[in-house]
Amino acid sequence: MANIIVATHGNFAKGILDSIKLICGEQKNITYFCAYVDGDMEDGETQISGRLMELLDSFPEDEQVIVLVDLLGGSVCNEFIKLTERRPFHLIAGLNLGLLMQFVFAPEELTEEMIEEMIDNARASIVYVNQLVEEDGELDSF
Repeated sequence: MANIIVATHGNFAKGILDSIKLICGEQKNITYFCAYVDGDMEDGETQISGRLMELLDSFPEDEQVIVLVDLLGGSVCNEFIKLTERRPFHLIAGLNLGLLMQFVFAPEELTEEMIEEMIDNARASIVYVNQLVEEDGELDSF
């Protein structure tokens, strides 16, 4: 089973993991990282970078690590980008509950193709529901 790190600005990571626990039960392979809380703003990226290195180093080198971050181009994502040469891991930006659930139910070892398919599935689940209702004419058909 892959190790999953959910890392976000503020407490979003903790909140989305609370939702996963509610829907899917306790997940022992998921760790969360909330950036810029509890005084992180004072030292900025320097402090966060060190903490992210420690987090990555806490997993054995031979185990797969998936990192899900909230925002492409955001500081959390950018700090993980700097660490991609430190050890191999998969970095995915655009975290949402549907995407995280796919990783929870994924098989033990993930390939790049499987990860790309999971991202495509998550993209497809982002819809403007009002438009669907207008086209279908019913609220209970989804």
